[in-house]
Amino acid sequence: MTRAETPLGPKHALVRQARELARERRAREESGLAHMEGVRLVEEALAAGVEIAYLLYTPELAERPRGAELLRTAAARGVPLHPV
Repeated sequence: MTRAETPLGPKHALVRQARELARERRAREESGLAHMEGVRLVEEALAAGVEIAYLLYTPELAERPRGAELLRTAAARGVPLHPV
């Protein structure tokens, strides 16, 4: 599984973008991106073939069997994975 090793900080562009997408409808409309949060929702999106621009995850997620499987599936589909 290919994952970035260094956690992204709160000022990193992807973290800031994810926060803005979660809060601002305008940001979602202008970028054409949506914000998803939660293992089940991301699992369902992957199963439905939704294109995922990137996935931010916590180290704790990677330690859980379900989370590790989610990350493996996302990586196999070419989704960039970034720890936060």
